Amino acid sequence: MDLDDTIANTTDEWIKEASLRLNKELHKEEIIEYHINEILDMDRESVSAIYRKVWETPDSIKLVDRRIPRIIEDLKEFYEVFIITATIGRRENILKWLGSQGIAYDRFIMVEHARNKTELGGDLGVSVFVDDNPNVAKFVLEEGKGIVMPKQPWNAKFIDSNTSNRLFPVSDWEEARIVLEGLAGNQWAHA
Repeated sequence: MDLDDTIANTTDEWIKEASLRLNKELHKEEIIEYHINEILDMDRESVSAIYRKVWETPDSIKLVDRRIPRIIEDLKEFYEVFIITATIGRRENILKWLGSQGIAYDRFIMVEHARNKTELGGDLGVSVFVDDNPNVAKFVLEEGKGIVMPKQPWNAKFIDSNTSNRLFPVSDWEEARIVLEGLAGNQWAHA
């Protein structure tokens, strides 16, 4: 399970800060590429610096969906819950935030790159991922695993162009819960 923009609504806070720095009002709907620097007049390091700043004040970060703590707790009946993230926030700030939000999980793992998520997930026996990153989804599907993908402006093109029966786009966490509970009985989800 991913962290940024899957559990933690970091992009809304990023947009506020970037709007100030760029002296231009930004909107989430405008972020149609996962790598924000590809659509804004910013280099990758500037984008990353803002995300680091967002995680320096985690109290301002909201949940993507207020039902997440209950839903994840319910899913623990069917799955071990691993939060595997390539976020650039500091581990102690993230763990404090997860605790303050009541997020239950079995393991919290930080990786350097998105590709590492699927490699590590494979080592841990993860067969279904929850992630908003289209690059992670591509790797997951190439490995024959399933992905529940919260719909975001930056993954819409990927969702629209993909026909895999292992890609499950969802509009909210209640829909994600339903999909994940349904997959719990699926043989490939536990292979």
